[in-house]
Amino acid sequence: MNAIIENDSSIVSRHPIYLFYLVGKGVILLVAALGVGALFTFYKNEVPEDLLRYFVFPAVLVLANYSILQFALGMVKFHNKLVIIVRDRIIIITSSLFLQEDIEILELSKVMKIDVECHGLLQNMLNYGALIIEQQKNDVRIMHLIPDPFMVLRIIREKTDYLSGNVVTPSDLAFFKV
Repeated sequence: MNAIIENDSSIVSRHPIYLFYLVGKGVILLVAALGVGALFTFYKNEVPEDLLRYFVFPAVLVLANYSILQFALGMVKFHNKLVIIVRDRIIIITSSLFLQEDIEILELSKVMKIDVECHGLLQNMLNYGALIIEQQKNDVRIMHLIPDPFMVLRIIREKTDYLSGNVVTPSDLAFFKV
């Protein structure tokens, strides 16, 4: 699991299934670029040389570079999407190399309801899902690809019970044990 749990804070990153998506997308784009290049190279006697030189070769290079760049930026996004749960708030950090730098702070005292969604066979087998946090004023925050979302829900529930002054016993949390 991609979570670091300590007494006062917990850090959760995306589930590794997202890496499978990034690698698959990059491989498909590279195979498409190389396939188009190989197809036109194989039939280079039937295709005009100007078309190969000025259209096909640059298009293959652009598509190959695009796939590599998308894979690299996807890796940066994967490693820079963090959810940090501290004693009285949830901090969501989302950043990419150039395009996005977001820090969102959710106060646990304003959280009204927390739901977990794990729909489908794949999500249940690989133990990931979505964490839905509803705040006051009907603000809803959905965090996708959370590894072990029931454990994250248990951690958030422990933090909110600590804030409200309730004493949490192990039997209270037995329902949420994974």
